[in-house]
Amino acid sequence: MVSGIQSLANMEYALYGGNMGGYGAYNAPSVVNGYCAVNPDYYNQYYNAYNYPGQDIFMKSQGTAADQWGGTYTKGTPITDSKDIDTIANYYYNNMAPSESFGSAITGGLSFAALQNPRVVVHPIQTIKASFDKDLKRMFADATKEGTALNKLWCNRETNDLVREAYFRAHKIKARSYWKTGLFRKQFTEAEMTELNKVMKELEGALSRGDTNKIAKLTAKLDHAYVSNGWLPRTWKKILGKDVPTVESRLNDTAEINKKAANITKLGEKGSSSLWNVVKKSCTIKSGLGWAAFEALFDAKDIASAFKESTGTGLAQLGQTAVKGAGSAVGWMAGEAIGTWAATKALAAAGTAIAPGIGTVIGAVAGFVVGSVGMWLTGKLTKRIVGQNVGAKAEIKEMKKTPEGHAQLLSLTAPIAEQDKNLDPNVRRAFENIAARYSVGNQYAGAA
Repeated sequence: MVSGIQSLANMEYALYGGNMGGYGAYNAPSVVNGYCAVNPDYYNQYYNAYNYPGQDIFMKSQGTAADQWGGTYTKGTPITDSKDIDTIANYYYNNMAPSESFGSAITGGLSFAALQNPRVVVHPIQTIKASFDKDLKRMFADATKEGTALNKLWCNRETNDLVREAYFRAHKIKARSYWKTGLFRKQFTEAEMTELNKVMKELEGALSRGDTNKIAKLTAKLDHAYVSNGWLPRTWKKILGKDVPTVESRLNDTAEINKKAANITKLGEKGSSSLWNVVKKSCTIKSGLGWAAFEALFDAKDIASAFKESTGTGLAQLGQTAVKGAGSAVGWMAGEAIGTWAATKALAAAGTAIAPGIGTVIGAVAGFVVGSVGMWLTGKLTKRIVGQNVGAKAEIKEMKKTPEGHAQLLSLTAPIAEQDKNLDPNVRRAFENIAARYSVGNQYAGAA
């Protein structure tokens, strides 16, 4: 029925034209005025803002009120009693921020992991093909053979990260030997792959010997040779008048390779797998501060609304945002560090049960997932401590002052109420009162 009414209104608009303002002409009987001629003085310029036939909740009012959408109010007349608006405003304030589920937190963590490795999303086929590359599988086959030098590195919690880093870099090189879009990085040429395969062959030998220093240096070499030479980087370099890096130049850049190798070597040092060292050597702290900054960004509108009301309210909102930001930072840092640390321990303990390929994926995702869950937990705690934003409350107060604000409040609240299986009867009654008064009141206004 609701869609039929809207379609009828659209048809009448086409018939009568919109030059009189709104749907149909003032004095032409239509769905807008309940098919009664209406004096122009009673026409409400905010009709479209107050017409909500698309919200099922309004159709649940008693009697015939829900069947009589359209009509007009006398200009300036509130659409309902302030008590009903207060009820709806309070409901919206308490339910405006949906509660994230545990499942959503895990999904969010997986999404963050994907963002950190966009090539997996943009080029999934190349990623899969590289995972089954026979040369790559041969390089790390000894990790699942008990007693080999590589297996000892893989099963050692101090050096498990080092093996996974070597696999990660080698996998990226293999994946890029296949077709790419070339926006950020071009596909490696045959000549480039010939040189890179020489490094890969050396790395295979270092892995078979368990030479951690050599593994670190060759891994760093593969990392440094993974140049950004796609269309966008080339264009930008050209604008700046700089040379585009090549695979050849990077493979011979000994100074930078040694710097990267020094950092990778730390992955296999004694004590590198401790929880504190995991925090220090990862981006955990930077990520945490980033989430704190995002919290401030998300609350920017509420901060502005709070200061608009008063300086005291604004400062209170800043305090709420600071607490939530600190909670997000701590939750993410603790979660990401624990996830990464636990994954290293678990993969080392699993030994031959998990190959480096699968293990690298698990290690890459674990930190992000547990970090997201940690932030979810601290988010619930900080919300319980500080409550809903006072800035949002100030904004709702402003909406309650004007007919336009009423309309905005109703449009924001109705979708939430529709999904609420345990909707408060008082809130439902407030919506029904609005529907009833709007429809019946307009008929009387038209008759006048």
